[in-house]
Amino acid sequence: MKKQFTSLTDSRHELLEKIAAQREEMVEISLQWQVPLTLVDTGLSAAHFIRSHPTFLSGAVAGLWALRGTSATGLALNGLRLLYLYPSILSKGFKLLSSAVRLPAAGRKNDADY
Repeated sequence: MKKQFTSLTDSRHELLEKIAAQREEMVEISLQWQVPLTLVDTGLSAAHFIRSHPTFLSGAVAGLWALRGTSATGLALNGLRLLYLYPSILSKGFKLLSSAVRLPAAGRKNDADY
């Protein structure tokens, strides 16, 4: 009975050593696959985002199509020309900006006093 017990414990130790070696092997394999799987995960999340928000994709394509063949200086000149032609855009933009950044009056302590 004792021989059977010692052979059982020996086989258990051998199996535990084999399991430890297999764990180390799995760690090495998983480290090799970590970077490619991260790239795949990023690609899948980007595809999911584009599928969930198709207007962003169509807007980006339309923007790139509209800007083809123009440089940064060309864009600046076009912007200045449009602001010269339509100064009301600039004044409405400043009015909107000032209303968004308006500081509370001196007598008011918080927004609930309005």
